[in-house]
Order: sequence, then C-alpha cells, then structure tokens
Amino acid sequence: MGSQLQIKVSLELEFGELSEVIYGALKPDEQFELEGLKLVSRLDEERVVIDIDCSRGPKSVLMTLDDLFTAIFTAGSICRTVGKMMPNGL
Repeated sequence: MGSQLQIKVSLELEFGELSEVIYGALKPDEQFELEGLKLVSRLDEERVVIDIDCSRGPKSVLMTLDDLFTAIFTAGSICRTVGKMMPNGL
C-alpha cells in the first residue's frame, strides 16, 4: 500500500435541509468496506464535513472524491427539481 493520505472536504450550504440531504446521500459510502480506505462524514451546522483516510494511493483518493462529488451533485439536483415542484420550494 502507499503512504497515508488524509483529505478533509467541507461543503458549506445555504440551507440546513440541503445539508441534511447531502449528508444522508453520503452515509452509504461510509458503510462500504475497502482495506486502506476510511470515509467519515458529519454535519457541522450547515456544513457537511467529510474526512477521508486512504493508504491505497492518490488514484484511489481521486476515484473516491469523484464518487463523492457525483453523489453530492445528484442529491443537489434532485433537491432543486423537487423544490421546483413543491408549492413552498425546498
């Protein structure tokens, strides 16, 4: 395995509800077990904070970040679409 890489991603969102949705979308990724990769996310007020510890090398970190940002983008897009359909928005 490669050297230990530690990454922290912090997303500051305008709405607390959106933060909760994004956080919920990331929780399944924490359950995925892969030797040398640990992912922990948490809510900090209206921020979603993601800590990544990886000893699998930079390529694995980049692939993990790509997966995370895809989940974040998808959850945000769904919230915007649903918000447009709701009388009071989201």
